[in-house]
Amino acid sequence: GVDSVRYRRNTAGLQLRRDAPLPWVESIAATVYRHSADQVLDTSAGGGAGHEGGAGRGRSVDNPEREVRGARAVATLGLAEMGRVVIGFDGQADDHTVRTTGNQGLNPYQDKPREQDGEFSVRGAFGQWTRDLGGGDRVVAGLRADRWQATDLRGKIALGKGPRPVHVPNPTAGLTRTETLWSGFGRLERTAAKGSTLYGGVTPSTELEEQ
Repeated sequence: GVDSVRYRRNTAGLQLRRDAPLPWVESIAATVYRHSADQVLDTSAGGGAGHEGGAGRGRSVDNPEREVRGARAVATLGLAEMGRVVIGFDGQADDHTVRTTGNQGLNPYQDKPREQDGEFSVRGAFGQWTRDLGGGDRVVAGLRADRWQATDLRGKIALGKGPRPVHVPNPTAGLTRTETLWSGFGRLERTAAKGSTLYGGVTPSTELEEQ
């Protein structure tokens, strides 16, 4: 079994916004953020004692950490009879590290260096157009494209569970996978009685294929 004996999270961010910087620009907003998650897992068969100190002598412990950095910028344009357009860009980068011990009592994980075992990033661009047709009707359409990239940095992988798993060379070590995915939608909306909305449309998209 696996017990989580500690979990720590830290988040920091900054958001800026300016309304009507230009006659045809309704608003501009930008956000940057950083998030980290540090977890301690007792991977011994039968689990630990329910706290970090309980992962004692002879116990196997994993200490994965994930750090996420990201940003987003959005502009809303008011184009009079042509409608309203929202355009934006965003991105996120993830770094994953881990330190592991097979005997917490004799060789604690706190004394081991962190090893990076994975990198992940995504960059995207999106847009949405809304136009009022009058009489409570409007047309809304949007498109988004994302560039995904992931790199496997694990030198070895564990086969089996418990305090003594078998570690073998990772067949995908050092490999990077890059994909471009897109999605879109188009719909016609009608404001009905009592403020409810009726709509119909299409939402095509692509998905990441398993390898």
